[in-house]
Amino acid sequence: MALEYLHENSIIHRDLKSENVMLHENGYAKLIDFGLSKWGVSKGEKTSTFCGTLLYMAPEVLRGEQYGHEVDIWALGMLTFFFAQWDTDYGINISKHWR
Repeated sequence: MALEYLHENSIIHRDLKSENVMLHENGYAKLIDFGLSKWGVSKGEKTSTFCGTLLYMAPEVLRGEQYGHEVDIWALGMLTFFFAQWDTDYGINISKHWR
């Protein structure tokens, strides 16, 4: 799995979303756009840059807290939900996080 490879190599993608997943002609999904990726973050280490796409952001990022590789797993869950529903309207009002 691509995320497993990234995390084993101390990389957090930080912008996993439907627009950053390409479907290869043989049916495999490929991750693209590593512009917001953070390199050199070992498992257990944390970072704190606020970045990514709001609908896919983990709660700790939205709260401005430090975070690790787990934010990619959160985004993968949101991405899975998106593909299962084929809709980005999660019924979430994210504006309350911007006060």
